[in-house]
Amino acid sequence: MNIIEQETKRAELRKIDAEIAKIIADAHKINAESVKIAQESRWYPMMAATGLVTAIAAVLALIFKFA
Repeated sequence: MNIIEQETKRAELRKIDAEIAKIIADAHKINAESVKIAQESRWYPMMAATGLVTAIAAVLALIFKFA
């Protein structure tokens, strides 16, 4: 092999290494997003229930205040 072919192969390997690093970074980003979504979906029903209880308490307070 001559020097030009070796440098071409090295350049191709560096390009492949960069693509692998990008794929790994994308996988980490997707994993972090899925963890965030899982946490939000766990807390959403509790927040909705808290809002509902607060709204009912406010309506009952108004009813008893003006009754």
